[in-house]
Amino acid sequence: MKVMKVKDIPGIVPPAHYDLISHRILNTSDNIGNIVVAWVCMEPPGRTDLHSHENTGHLFIVMKGELGVKTQEGEICVKKGEAVVISPGELHGNFNTSKEETEYIVVNYTLTR
Repeated sequence: MKVMKVKDIPGIVPPAHYDLISHRILNTSDNIGNIVVAWVCMEPPGRTDLHSHENTGHLFIVMKGELGVKTQEGEICVKKGEAVVISPGELHGNFNTSKEETEYIVVNYTLTR
């Protein structure tokens, strides 16, 4: 068992992501794939550019605030207690639709099978 304070984990800002800090809680790979779990704190007007990941999908779970998500299918608002899945290869971008900080958990998954 490992207990950690997420805010003590050094934060990163991925390329083409703005006004947010991502704290990577888990980063593991094994013979079936790779999983990265991060706690993201996005200040208004935080956003990401539209992008896709050929082999990686995302699960966004909103813990505080509201997260706008734009895909080729349109735009939605994901609120506290809601989640959305972005499939591998799907064009997407997300943005803070709240006037305050939005916090969400991201589970990135890459399957190798």
